[in-house]
Amino acid sequence: MEKRNLEIEVNESEFQLLLDAIKYQIESTTDQALKDQLADIHERISKDTDLQSRVTGAVIKMLRGYTNVRPIKPQSDLDFGLSISVGFIKNHLYKPCNSIAQGINPNAKKIRRAEAAECESVQDIIDLIISKI
Repeated sequence: MEKRNLEIEVNESEFQLLLDAIKYQIESTTDQALKDQLADIHERISKDTDLQSRVTGAVIKMLRGYTNVRPIKPQSDLDFGLSISVGFIKNHLYKPCNSIAQGINPNAKKIRRAEAAECESVQDIIDLIISKI
C-alpha cells in the first residue's frame, strides 16, 4: 500500500476534536480491521505529537543559553529575532542539535554542520532534529 504524508495545521481544540473523533469511531465500529487501522492511526498521531513537543521543548531550552530574547517561539528567526550570531549558527549549532537528537533517540542520524547552518528559524531546527530521529 502506498504511504502518504499528511500534514495539516490545526489549533489545539481542532486537534483534540480529531483525536476524539477517531477514538469515537474506534469504539463505535464492529469491523475489527477498521478498528485496528484507526487505533494505529490514533497511536501514530499521538506519538508524533509527543515527539514534536519533546523536541520543541528541548530546542527552546537549548536556545535560552544563546539568547536573552524572550519568548522563544517556533516561528522566531534565529539571527534577527533571537540575536543569535551567524557564526554560531553556521559553525556550532549542529552540536547541540545532535545532543538533543541523541538524547531522544540514541540511534538518531547525525546532523551535519552544513544542515544545521541552513536553519533560519526555531522551527527549522525542530524539523531538522525530527527528520534525524
